[in-house]
Amino acid sequence: MSIFCIVFYIVLVSDLFLGFFLLFPFISVVLASFFRVKKIADIEQPEKDFGIVITAYKDYLCTIPLVDSLLKQHYNNYHIYLVADSCEKDFGSAQLPYSDKLTILFPEKPLNSKVKSELHAIDAFVRTHEYTIIFDPDNLAHPDFLRIINNFHNAGYEMVQGKRTAKNKDSLFSAIDAAGEIFYNYTQRYVPFVLGSSAPLAGSGMSIKTDVLVDLLGKSIFEEKPGQVIVAEDKMLQLEIVRGGFTIAYADGAICFDEKINTASQTQRQRTRWLNSYFLHLKQASGLFFQGIRNINFNQAYFGLMISQPPIIILFLATVFSLILNLVISQTLFKAMFLTAFIFAANFFFVLRISNAPKEIWRSIFSIPLFMWQQVKALFRLKESNKDFMVTEKTKQMTIDEVLRDSRDDKKD
Repeated sequence: MSIFCIVFYIVLVSDLFLGFFLLFPFISVVLASFFRVKKIADIEQPEKDFGIVITAYKDYLCTIPLVDSLLKQHYNNYHIYLVADSCEKDFGSAQLPYSDKLTILFPEKPLNSKVKSELHAIDAFVRTHEYTIIFDPDNLAHPDFLRIINNFHNAGYEMVQGKRTAKNKDSLFSAIDAAGEIFYNYTQRYVPFVLGSSAPLAGSGMSIKTDVLVDLLGKSIFEEKPGQVIVAEDKMLQLEIVRGGFTIAYADGAICFDEKINTASQTQRQRTRWLNSYFLHLKQASGLFFQGIRNINFNQAYFGLMISQPPIIILFLATVFSLILNLVISQTLFKAMFLTAFIFAANFFFVLRISNAPKEIWRSIFSIPLFMWQQVKALFRLKESNKDFMVTEKTKQMTIDEVLRDSRDDKKD
């Protein structure tokens, strides 16, 4: 066999592998269109008891809008635990809304870990809460968040992920970040749940049965190694949940507003952390896929395959390289790969369209190359996130009333 034939077959196999992941979101969207959306009763139901954990690091006063949004819930049976890790205990806490539903915790020693913060809060529960909900300090909760999450738990789901959506879209970077959230919400949360699989955890806006959460976080995989930090504990947690036979439901109506990145430097830091977490957990994700095949378990197989899908920036770079290589080796392969890439891009814009993406997102589309360039730069900093939290600065202090008003304005437009 000639060298050209060997190279051709290697390229062909690579194209098939890459082409599958480019087409996977499109195929999933098409398949989901043949299934009915799971109907969860939206009627008055018994209120589950929620322990709401907010994990703040170095700055706990940025949580004031979040605490305010939680105290405005159309729901009664809950208690809020604000873990102020590595924060000075001062009179600043007086700025937080006073409520007997709020407990502020100042750990004696720095925890420097989101997992440890969550366990610290659970240890301080004022009563035994059946479910634990996790929020990041920059989040805001829609007034109906707890009520809708409660409906899903009453329907039998022990793990529920809410819908994270952008609270700010006032810069090119935040608008493009919001576009990516919309795409992933639909293709990697809504679609899998419709098909009968699980929705990946987003790291916040998620509700988990407390005893199960404690058992999972107590496993050795969540123990930090000297000189390193736990990277993307939500990715590890979701793998353990699905591996354990649970299904993570997706509550499309339970909206958790999330702060989107505003600058190039924030984009680079955030994507460094995200890209590193993908590569670190790729082996476990693919292992879950094969476990699902062995067990004839659709939830495990589909979920493992879905979270094994490379991030868009990796797909983009691989596609560009493939097109250049195919242009030299085979016109047929080049045309096939070009068509596959076009379908992926068309599906991306189709999802934005059917998700009613706001005008700010459509205006930012031409800035996508700039956003992707920051992600390319992030690829060269992956090792940094093993020793650094790569925390992105919180700059958008918006109240739930302001965000809801902006959302209503978007719908009018």
